[in-house]
Amino acid sequence: MSSTSDPKKWSRIPRSYATIWQHYRFHCLDEYARELRWFAEQPSLRAAVARAAVARGPQGNRLSHQRHLLRTSLSQAHRLLVNALPTIAACGSFVDLHDTLKHLLAGVPRLSHVYFYDTALRIGAHLSDDGGHLPVEVFLHQGSLQGARRIATVAPLVPRRNPRLAAAVFPAPLSGMPPHELENLLCIYKWCLH
Repeated sequence: MSSTSDPKKWSRIPRSYATIWQHYRFHCLDEYARELRWFAEQPSLRAAVARAAVARGPQGNRLSHQRHLLRTSLSQAHRLLVNALPTIAACGSFVDLHDTLKHLLAGVPRLSHVYFYDTALRIGAHLSDDGGHLPVEVFLHQGSLQGARRIATVAPLVPRRNPRLAAAVFPAPLSGMPPHELENLLCIYKWCLH
């Protein structure tokens, strides 16, 4: 990526929402969609859960949000989630899946809200023929929470506990994005938002 294509190398100058949205669509969305499609196309739920649990992507590398996690924590998460396949398969929505993973992995050290969200999203992509296991709200944690709080019209709406918001409360054109894509954009572009 060149410095103009990498949003992390952009200056901290606020950008218009339309500019950020276009930049995201042009430079980030294909890779993000390709990663989720890879999880969706896994040959079985077991394979999708196993790969999501250890945060391994299409190239076999550790996915960026989970690079800092201990191998022992990921191995423990893998074992617990693979042993809970019937419970995971019974989840009827993204929220149910997300909450189930948090419950199943409560004793695993050093796993973060981002890990629970990303793992649920990857597994949800596999379970989602009709989008029913993808988020219907924008989940806010770490980077995405910082991004949402930088938007003046959104900041007062962010709840203190379990921060989630409808995409519709965000300014256009962001409000028209699927919630999981908007969460990704908020995290990547948090320093350009205003």
